[in-house]
Amino acid sequence: MREANPTIITISCFVFLIVLYLSSAWDFALTAAIIVSSFLLSLPSIWLFLTAFFVFVAQLVFSFIGLKLDFIADATVSAYLLFVCGLILYFKEGQKHRWQVNIPSLKQISISRNDLVKGGGILIFIFLISPLINIYLVALIGYIAFLIIFKKNDGRYAFAIALFFLVLCPFLLIAKKDKIAETAAIFTYYFLVAGTVQETIAIIRKPRTDSKEENIPLSHREKAHAMKLKLIDFNSKSKQFILFSKRRVVIIVLLGFAAILISIGTVYLVNKLNINFTLPNPKKSLSPTPIIPTFTPTPTATVSELISRVGSDPAKLKIFVQNGTEIQGLAATTAAKLKVVGFTDVKVGNASKQDFNSWELNTKEKKEDFRDIFKNVFEINDMIFSEATIPAGFDILIIAGINK
Repeated sequence: MREANPTIITISCFVFLIVLYLSSAWDFALTAAIIVSSFLLSLPSIWLFLTAFFVFVAQLVFSFIGLKLDFIADATVSAYLLFVCGLILYFKEGQKHRWQVNIPSLKQISISRNDLVKGGGILIFIFLISPLINIYLVALIGYIAFLIIFKKNDGRYAFAIALFFLVLCPFLLIAKKDKIAETAAIFTYYFLVAGTVQETIAIIRKPRTDSKEENIPLSHREKAHAMKLKLIDFNSKSKQFILFSKRRVVIIVLLGFAAILISIGTVYLVNKLNINFTLPNPKKSLSPTPIIPTFTPTPTATVSELISRVGSDPAKLKIFVQNGTEIQGLAATTAAKLKVVGFTDVKVGNASKQDFNSWELNTKEKKEDFRDIFKNVFEINDMIFSEATIPAGFDILIIAGINK
C-alpha cells in the first residue's frame, strides 16, 4: 500500500469536483473519488468490497424506513460501481482467499472470500424479495437467513440492529420525519423480540454442566495443594477483575466523551439548519387539516410560449413538485394542473420544511425565467425565482407555498 501524498489527494479531489459538477449527485462524486484513490494507493480489494456492502446495506435500510435524501441519487449504482472496481483489484492482486484487516484500536480481523460471497448473496436475496412482501417480514427473513448461513445463534446481532434503529429515532424526530421515526421504532421492537427469543431458546437448550462431585477423602498434602491452587486461581481472577474494571472505566469515559461530541454536533446542526423545536400544539393537531379540492384547469395559451422558449416538448421535461406547506394534497393538485397543460413527467414530494410563504421556481438552466408562465398555469399572484440546487434527474423544481 502506497502512502497518501499531495498529488493523489489533489487528483481525488479534482475527480470529486468534476463528477459533482456533471451529475449534481454527492454519492456519485464520492464513489468516483474513492475508486480513484483505491487504484492510485493500490489498496486491497477488501476495502472496496466492504464499502460496497456498507453502501448497499444503507440503501436497503433507507428504503425500508422510507427515508429519501436529496443529495443521494441512487446508492445501489454506487454500490455496484464499488463492487466492480473491487473485483478488478481482486484479480489484479492475485485472487486472495483471505484478507487481514487492520483497524486502529481494534484487533486484526480476518475476512475470508467465502464470507463475502455469503454476505453478498444474503443482500441480493433481500433486495429481490423486498418489493414482494412486507418490509418488516423481509428484514426478519434476511436476519434468519444470516443466522442459518453463518451458523449463528447469538441474540447479540438482533440487539445490535435494534440499537441502531433506536439511536436513529431521535435524529429522525429532530429532522421532523415522524412517520420514518415510527417505522424505525417498529424495527427496533421486532429485533428486540427476535433477540429475546434467541436468548430464551439458548437458555433452554443449554446443557447442564453441574454435577455432584463424589465425596472422596483427601490426605493433608492433597488438601494443602488444593488450597494453594484455589488461592492462585483467586489471585488471577482478582487481577482479571481489576483489569476489567479499568477497561470498563475507560470505555465509560470514552462513551461519555462521544455523547458530549454528538450533543455538541446536534446543537450545531440545529442552529445551522434553523430547526424549530417547538412542541406541537394539541389543539392545532386536533383541528382538521384543510384539503384542497381537486379540479381540472383549462389549458392556457402560455404553454406554446413555454415550448418555444424552452425549445423542447413539455412532455420531455422532468418536473419535481414539492409541498412546502402543511396543506395536504397541494403538491398533487399542482402536478394535476401541470399534466393538464401537457407535462407528463411530474413527480411530487415534500420539501425539507413546511413554512414556505411563497411559491418558488428553480430551473436547471438559470438563464431563463418562466415565472410568468407558471403563474398563469397555477393561477397565483407571485413566484420567487430561487437559485437553490435542483435534485438530480429533474429539469424544473417547483415548491408550492402558502400565499396566492
